[in-house]
Amino acid sequence: MRDRRIERWLNNLDAKGYIIGKTKGGHWSVEHPKHPKRRVIAPSTSSDHRSFLNSRAQVRRTLPTPELKAGKTR
Repeated sequence: MRDRRIERWLNNLDAKGYIIGKTKGGHWSVEHPKHPKRRVIAPSTSSDHRSFLNSRAQVRRTLPTPELKAGKTR
């Protein structure tokens, strides 16, 4: 089952210029053009509500940009 929160979040990141892709295992890959060697892997289906929150926090920490530091990802 798809998690609509993850889909909305990834669409929002895509609109902000992030590179979104799929891994061979079906997970989502998130990169930013300013940080080409940094990548965050997010689940395509979440097992619990924390996986979405953890993925969002990991992108904020690993791929810092001004709009994410300001908390404008919602």
